[in-house]
Order: sequence, then structure tokens, then C-alpha cells
Amino acid sequence: MDMPENPPLSALQQSFARLREELVDCIIGQPKLIDCLLVALLAPGRVGRVPRPAPRQHRHRGRSPRRGGRADRSQEVATMIGAAAQPAAATSAPGPVLRDIHLPAEPSWWPPAPGWWLLGVLALLALAGLAWLWRRRHRARQRERRILGELDRLVQRHRQDGDRAALLGGMHQLLRRVAREHDAAAVRLRGEAWRQTLARVPVDAATLDRLHVLDQRLYQPPRDHDERELVEAARRWLRLAVKPSIWKSVVDVRGATDA
Repeated sequence: MDMPENPPLSALQQSFARLREELVDCIIGQPKLIDCLLVALLAPGRVGRVPRPAPRQHRHRGRSPRRGGRADRSQEVATMIGAAAQPAAATSAPGPVLRDIHLPAEPSWWPPAPGWWLLGVLALLALAGLAWLWRRRHRARQRERRILGELDRLVQRHRQDGDRAALLGGMHQLLRRVAREHDAAAVRLRGEAWRQTLARVPVDAATLDRLHVLDQRLYQPPRDHDERELVEAARRWLRLAVKPSIWKSVVDVRGATDA
């Protein structure tokens, strides 16, 4: 009676069958150990990842075919492995879809780093300081042009009418009005006190002497080039007096006078 032919093996069963043959060649006389190794490969997470052994030649080319009992046992183990692998493969869930490697997004320019905030604050402070200095200097120049323009108008009027008293009196009042902005008592000072107030502006001694006796020249007879020298002395003093940083302190002026 002919034996029924074995059904064809699947690819996974054939892989296990070849693996068993390789193990039989390496581990001689230990069929139970080989069965345990093959069953261990069926543990959760290992089914479907059994490495496929590369075919190699037998160590003994003239070796006789294996006995029928060993072939039947290999076929039985392969069938068992295939039956166990099919449910595991059927119930296994598909894995997650992984994205390809991608670069991180470019950093945004806003909000800026703390260093940029600090730099912006310093820049604003610098601009505010420059604006304040420009405004202060602009006002000082406007004030200088206004005061010197008033002196020029006095000189122009004197050239037209020749009134010496009006010229000297106007210059004297102009000096006291400018000095009052730095010393409120300047309109009432006389003699040496008035000279010390004029000395708070750094001018030479000759200019200081001419301005000190300006009010007395109103009642003195005119001299040659007297008005011109007085106008130039008043112009030099006024050009410096309109700058607040030029004025000296009272203590410095009194110390210089005592010395």
C-alpha cells in the first residue's frame, strides 16, 4: 500500500525545515534540544523574524541520505511550526506608519532673545540722549542769536540817531537781564558785587573792567572808539553768557577775588 504524499510546505515551513537540518548537522545526537530551540523561536515577538540560514555544503559530500525516521520528525516539526505561525501572523496588527527623517523648523524671529531687547533699550536711550543734547544746543543757539540780534539792533539804532546814552543804557540792561537768569539779585547789584557776577563768565580782565563801569559811562564825556570797545566787550560776554555750562559758581569767583 502506497503512503499518502505529504502536502506542499509553505515558505515559512520550508525555512524552519532547513533550519532544523542545519541544527541537526551542528548538534549531533540531541533531537530534543533542537526541538526546544525551534519551539523557542515561536515565542511572542519572534515569529516571522527567524533568520534564513544560508545554504552551505555538507562537511561530508559522500554522506548517505538521512534515515526516514529523522526526515519524518523534521517534517512533523516544520508542520507544527507552520501551524503555530499562521494564527500569529493572522492576528498580528499592522505597525505604525513612521515618518521619514525631517529637520526641525527654523527658529522664529519673534520674540527676540533677551540680548536683543537689551540692545534695543540701549539704542533707544542713546537716541533719546542725542535728541536731548541736540534740542538743548538748538535752544542755546536760538537764544544766542536772539540776544546778539538785540545788541545789533541797539548798535544800528545808535548809528541812525547817534544817541549814546540809549546805546549804553540798552547794553547795560541787556547784560543785567542775561545775568538775572543765573543770579536773581543781579538787577540790584552794584560795585564789586556786580563785578563778581560778571566775573562768573570767563572773560579777560579788560573786558570785565569795561563792562563793570558801563553804567558810569552814561554820564562821562565820550572818548575816541569808546562805544566800539564797549560794544565788542558786551558781545564777547554775551556770547559766552548764553551757555549755562560756562558760568562759574559764586564760591569759585570769590576765591579767585580773595587770592
